[in-house]
Amino acid sequence: MLKSMTGFSVVSDSFDKWQFEISIKTLNSRYLDCHVRMNNNISFLEPKLRAKIKEKISRGKVEVFVALKINEDCNIDTELFLSRAEKFTRLLRETKQKCNIIPEVSMSNVLRCPDLFRYEDDDLSGDEFIDYFLSCFDKALDNVLIFRQKEGEVLKTDVTDCCRKSLAILELIKKEYPRVIEDYKNRLSEKIKEVLKEKDVNEDRVLTEIAILSDKITVHEETIRLENHLNNLINLTNSKAPVGKKMDFTIQEANREVNTIGSKINDIKISALVIDIKAEIEKMREQVQNIE
Repeated sequence: MLKSMTGFSVVSDSFDKWQFEISIKTLNSRYLDCHVRMNNNISFLEPKLRAKIKEKISRGKVEVFVALKINEDCNIDTELFLSRAEKFTRLLRETKQKCNIIPEVSMSNVLRCPDLFRYEDDDLSGDEFIDYFLSCFDKALDNVLIFRQKEGEVLKTDVTDCCRKSLAILELIKKEYPRVIEDYKNRLSEKIKEVLKEKDVNEDRVLTEIAILSDKITVHEETIRLENHLNNLINLTNSKAPVGKKMDFTIQEANREVNTIGSKINDIKISALVIDIKAEIEKMREQVQNIE
């Protein structure tokens, strides 16, 4: 089953005095690249989150953001880290002066300083909270996977359609190829006879030279390899394992065969068909860049 590398999920929940929101966004990337942003008092959970991501996602950029705060209706003592607020305010003012920013530093700016407050009983290392939080993270991660699977089904349809269109065009090239060879032989034979019209021409020798030159423009092997690559792409769309890189390499090989066919055969009809296949391959290339 193909999976897209694009996904998004948000899960909001609460535990005891705490509210938290977990958002996960995944994007295209050549390798697995994880970025996790969370409050300091739960940062000890980051290795567990990374391990869970690595277990279920093999490729793509994964951005995780966890927002944690006290429930508004809870009566809990709060301590302000004044020194941290002063330092943050000073940095804002220095930035304002250096960058010639007109707006004044406001309280709302200062309150955006990360970990500005410490709450009473903010130790969240208890097993109950950890288990509950991780279960919510699992839910968010599963939602992302569902999103990626649905996107993958769309990509599978698109890639399969492009492959089938390319195979149909390839059949047209195969049908046109004998005509091209015959035309080539006739033109070459006439040219040789015209050049040597005042001399005796060895007919067998002419046919031999025609056969040798015709062999140089044969695309039999290229059409077979291209057909195999296209069929292989269709088979890869049904794989349960991540196949994005394999599909990318296969498309590169298919494009190489198409270019060879186009360079060997100098025929208007076949050139047009080659361009049609290259257009389908380019569509596939764009889609495959988003496959895990």
